[in-house]
Amino acid sequence: MFGGVYRKDNIEISTEIFAEESSLITVGYPNELKQVLLNILNNARDAILNRRKSDNPDFTGQIKIVISELGDNTISISITDNGGGISEEIIAKIYEPYFSTKKHEGGTGLGLYMSKTIIETNMGGTLTVRNVDDGVEFLIRLIKIGSV
Repeated sequence: MFGGVYRKDNIEISTEIFAEESSLITVGYPNELKQVLLNILNNARDAILNRRKSDNPDFTGQIKIVISELGDNTISISITDNGGGISEEIIAKIYEPYFSTKKHEGGTGLGLYMSKTIIETNMGGTLTVRNVDDGVEFLIRLIKIGSV
């Protein structure tokens, strides 16, 4: 649905699924999960555009989504970008309500706070973040329920 916006911004999104689709069933609210994914993708897009602005106007952004069924009865959704990562000074604060690095752009600081609340409170999963190589990885883990 939003692929055109990312392509227009010269951002490639790739998706890999390491599971049978019928085994990727979890408890929760599909629209809330979509909101979490969209929030993380939009933050990745913003980071890539900022990196492009400061480093290299021809920089190609990349976002990789990997969905896996893990052996411990969980589903993993990894979203990795090459937007330059999150500074160590603020990475521990990103889930705090009203914390934003985009206040001058109208950011409210509620996106990641709400995303973590949705995943951990409403869906019984976890949402973590870490810096990797050239960017950041958000990792969502959800409890898998039986296969169809």
